[in-house]
Amino acid sequence: MTDDCRDVTVIAGKVAKRQLIIFLLRSVGVGIFSLFLLVGFFSLFGFGYIDFFGTRYRGFSGFLMSLPAGLIAGVGLTLFFGCVGLLGLWVTTRLKPLKLSFRDVVRSTSDNSSN
Repeated sequence: MTDDCRDVTVIAGKVAKRQLIIFLLRSVGVGIFSLFLLVGFFSLFGFGYIDFFGTRYRGFSGFLMSLPAGLIAGVGLTLFFGCVGLLGLWVTTRLKPLKLSFRDVVRSTSDNSSN
């Protein structure tokens, strides 16, 4: 593949588990962590509280507790969605190869030197 590619279609028989988990961590995990951080920020001003293992935290302690709560929720949901997604992809790729299309590709690499 050349560097001037704009649209790329990849057909795969298998999906790398590690890459799927990393993709989900960067999308779902960071999103959940950001949500918890926002709730913690609002708890600084008394708009709510952080409920962490049955204890309610408000104010500055609520903001501080939003960090581990967001980290635990983000990683936990990433692992859950990753396992469910891997199961779904495993079943799907047994029936038909997975086809992914990418637009506006910035850079592409290939292990095969003949391309």
